Amino acid sequence: LQNLGDKTNELIHQFKRDLELANSIQKILIPATPFSVPGVHILSKYLPASGLGGDYFDVFELPEQKAIGFLIADSKTHGMAAALLSAILKIKLEDIRTHSTSPSKDLITQLNSEMARLKPNANTGLDLFFGVLDRTTLTLDFTSAGVLRPKLWSKGELKELSTPINPPAGEKEDQTFYSSSYSLRPGDLLFLNTNGLELAFENQGVSLHQGLLNIFQQSRTQEPLGIQNE
Repeated sequence: LQNLGDKTNELIHQFKRDLELANSIQKILIPATPFSVPGVHILSKYLPASGLGGDYFDVFELPEQKAIGFLIADSKTHGMAAALLSAILKIKLEDIRTHSTSPSKDLITQLNSEMARLKPNANTGLDLFFGVLDRTTLTLDFTSAGVLRPKLWSKGELKELSTPINPPAGEKEDQTFYSSSYSLRPGDLLFLNTNGLELAFENQGVSLHQGLLNIFQQSRTQEPLGIQNE
C-alpha cells in the first residue's frame, strides 16, 4: 500500500506540473486584447473555469492578403487542447497559402491531420472554427469543424451564419472539410464563442440565441465594448 501511495503521489505531482506547463504555454499563445487592425474593431474575453481551460483562440493579420484570421477551439478534454497547441506550434499560421480559394478549409484540414497523428487513440475530437476576413471586400471565408457557429448582428437582426456540417477535428486524419463564405457590411458585428457561454445562458433559463438577442436589443450602444460588457 505504501508503494502504491508513493506512485500515486508521484503521478499527481507530474500531472500538476504538466498542467502548470500547459497553462504557461496557453497564456503565452493567447493574444492580448484589444487587437489593433485598421478598419476593424476586435475584442475578446477568456474566462477558464478552473485556471486552465480546454479552449483556445487566436487573432492574427495576414498582411500580404490584407486579411485577418480568427481561430477558436473548444475542447472537452485537456488532452485534445494540448494536441491543438502542439499542432499550432508545428504549423505556422503565416504559411497559409495566399493562392488558396479557401484558406480556412486548408488550415482546418492541416490542423485536423496533425491532431489525428498526435492523438491517434483519442475518443473525442475538437470543435474548431477558423475564419479569414478580407478587409478590402469584407468577405468572410470560414470553416467550422464541430458545433461552433459564427453569429452576426446586423441592422437589428441576430442570425447564425449557415455552414456545412463538418465533424470535430482530430478524429480522422484524412477527413474532408467544407467551407462557407459570407459578405459582411460596414457596421456588422460578428460574434464568436465557445460552448461555455451556451451553458451560462442555460443556467439563466434562456437559450444562447435568445440571451444574445436580449443583450443586443437592450444594449444602449452597438459598439463591441458595450456589447461585451453587457
